[in-house]
Amino acid sequence: MFDRSQPQFEEVNTYFHIDRSQRYLQSLGYTGARRIVGYAIPVDPHAANGTDNSFFVTDTPGTGALFFGDGGTDDAEDPDIMLHEFGHAIQESIAPGAFGGSSSSESRALGEGFGDYWSFSSTYEQTIVSGRDPFCIGDWDARCWLDDASQACGYPSGADCLRRVDGTKTMANFIVSDTPGTEHKNGEIWSSALREIFMKVGKRTADTLVLEGTFGAPIGPTFTLMAQKLLAADGALNGGANSGVICSAMTARGILSSVDCTSAPRGELTFFQSPEHGVTGTNIASTIAITDSRAIQNLNVNVAVAGDAQITLIGPDGTRAKLQSLDSFRGRSAAGMWTLSVISTAPVTLTSWSLVIVSAGDRQPVCGRCRSSRLRR
Repeated sequence: MFDRSQPQFEEVNTYFHIDRSQRYLQSLGYTGARRIVGYAIPVDPHAANGTDNSFFVTDTPGTGALFFGDGGTDDAEDPDIMLHEFGHAIQESIAPGAFGGSSSSESRALGEGFGDYWSFSSTYEQTIVSGRDPFCIGDWDARCWLDDASQACGYPSGADCLRRVDGTKTMANFIVSDTPGTEHKNGEIWSSALREIFMKVGKRTADTLVLEGTFGAPIGPTFTLMAQKLLAADGALNGGANSGVICSAMTARGILSSVDCTSAPRGELTFFQSPEHGVTGTNIASTIAITDSRAIQNLNVNVAVAGDAQITLIGPDGTRAKLQSLDSFRGRSAAGMWTLSVISTAPVTLTSWSLVIVSAGDRQPVCGRCRSSRLRR
């Protein structure tokens, strides 16, 4: 009923694309207690006082609102821009506060790279049918130089893509600079790796692995750590059937080394993610199977529980410990079945949980310039 000269066009367009993305998430099984972005997300399709910029702003941890700016091509006209920002809402819902940081941080680049990947994945099938370039992100927004000069477009003549997800950048091209926008350039390394995985294993498999690999992410994750979590997610969901594809994409970009993919996981932190999410009850026992037999140097548990409960970690040999004191596991083998016991007087929901292990001989984790940022493009 509207064309792009009318403000209602952006309102309808925003609703359509965000709603469709949420429906797709639910089709993957993220419903009920497992729902991602489990709230009615506020959206302003004519925000930023006429500034041609868009962003996701966190509110309480895990939630936030979307703002799409006008000017040039209004951002809410371009699905890629909207879905990129909704990607930030997805990550914040799964791992609150994890993907902030300075413009030079790997965590911020990971957030921007995921946003571009989510745009690419969400529109790939429709773009292929149209004959347009599926790897070009923001191809409508970037062409705003064709609009009337009064629209104050910020892109140069001839611009065609905001960014691409098929670039050849590696970690050797990672830019260490706090100049605003650096995070988007560095994010192209991650989005390209995820795009390669998508093209080889298919949309639903790739999307599920990327989403599952985000659960339990700590504040300020690195590229290597998130690649390891992607492998762990594939191990939990598919028995490692896609590990070769993941390793190929990650080693080609210097995110993982060949050693990371041919031997037991090593590094600062090794994540083991439970495949169980959204379990509700008063006596929950959720498990993680680990085959790595190395001795434990340090162990931590990431748990998301909705409600008050007594939580106990039980090791493969029967050792039990509250989460506040896990030193009793030091020196023991990590191999076997680990159980998280959640006991409560009223029903609670175990949203997700993971083990974070530093094995004996591995380097201790270091977090350098970890800080949060509220505005993300």
